[in-house]
Amino acid sequence: MKVRRSRRLFYGWVIVGVTFLAYFVIASQTQVIGVLIEPMTRSTGWTKSQLIGAYSLASVIAGLAGPFIGPLLDRYGTRWPMALAAGVGGAVLLSVSQVTSLWQFYILYGVLFGLLRSALAELPVGTALANWFIKKRGRAFALTMTGLPAGGAALVPLVHFTISLYDWQAAWVLMAFLMWLFLALPAALFMRRRPEDMGLLPDGAEPTTDSPSAASSTVPSPATEEHSFTLREALHTRAFWLVLLAATLGTAMAGPVVSIFLVPYLMTKGLTPDAAARAYSVFALGWVAARFLWGYLAERFHVRYVFALYTFSIASATVLLMASPPSTGLTIPVLALLGLTMGGGGIAGNLIWPNYFGRRSIGAIRGVTTPFWAFGFALAPLLVAYLYDRSQTYQIGFALSVAANVMAGCILFLTRPPAPRPAAQARQESPGRAVQ
Repeated sequence: MKVRRSRRLFYGWVIVGVTFLAYFVIASQTQVIGVLIEPMTRSTGWTKSQLIGAYSLASVIAGLAGPFIGPLLDRYGTRWPMALAAGVGGAVLLSVSQVTSLWQFYILYGVLFGLLRSALAELPVGTALANWFIKKRGRAFALTMTGLPAGGAALVPLVHFTISLYDWQAAWVLMAFLMWLFLALPAALFMRRRPEDMGLLPDGAEPTTDSPSAASSTVPSPATEEHSFTLREALHTRAFWLVLLAATLGTAMAGPVVSIFLVPYLMTKGLTPDAAARAYSVFALGWVAARFLWGYLAERFHVRYVFALYTFSIASATVLLMASPPSTGLTIPVLALLGLTMGGGGIAGNLIWPNYFGRRSIGAIRGVTTPFWAFGFALAPLLVAYLYDRSQTYQIGFALSVAANVMAGCILFLTRPPAPRPAAQARQESPGRAVQ
């Protein structure tokens, strides 16, 4: 069966547009936390560890919910889970603006918003793009993941301006409305489960044969399909656990440290809050520009090499940041370099799973990994905040992130994709297999 490309706009690019907006909005829940740390601690009297503790709790709760949400995304798609979670999530963020005590903040943001997070970004976005793209996964993830630094570049100064003009409560109101407008509404209108549900194939390929009845077939050809492991099969491979360890160290533990604490770190180096916010925009713009470079690399080299390059390069850039003197003129080029290296994390980290284990059970497979990922994502920022409260420096925490990145790169560089079991491969390649 020959495969040709449709001249119409492939609907997968609409999915990319919605997932871009998802990451744009979720930037307000990751990168903007760094802008909120100082005004919230000054106003409430909470320590940085207490404030970041709620963020860490949300990550843990999201991770525990992942194994239940992942299989649902495989079965029912991402449309209504994303729309519902964003709608309720906006209401939760609006309520956060009215908290007067620490326990309220923990219940609203740490528990309730944490329950919703697994259905907002990483898990549904990774599941959707893995199903809609195979050969073009690199560029699809590159375009989608550009939403995260683009959101940082736009929202960090916007939130800082909002806080300066009003207060930190107004910033949470702003983030609630952004979630409703840019995530809940587009997800409800445009997200779809798989290309086969619309009579399409991944990457926009269309099967053609001499048989007229075959023209509408949605059974993938070898040119448009890849071997997919079931969750049970993936769990029985050595590669799964090594990939999980590398991803936890590199993209969960080390990944968020620099982006979350960059603004307060720059302030410890002598930059004013305004200068630190502007400097963060330079970092975020470098992050945006790098997405396309990393997407290009991901489509031409094996993901384990791209992941290793990312971890080694961001470790080196972090060391340069730690060693740079407290001068805006010297710090800015280092931040641009750091942004360029940071751009590889989301792309390589998301591509690992479908490129190693296929797309058919990707929601269930990634759902199982989320408790481990969430543990790392929660532990690292909390540890850095604790170390700062004890030592009044971020250098120790940044040094630990460097070590975690180097370890992650070494592990994945040495981990080859698992070979499919003969019985499983024969079952998947059997003629006339219906696409579920």
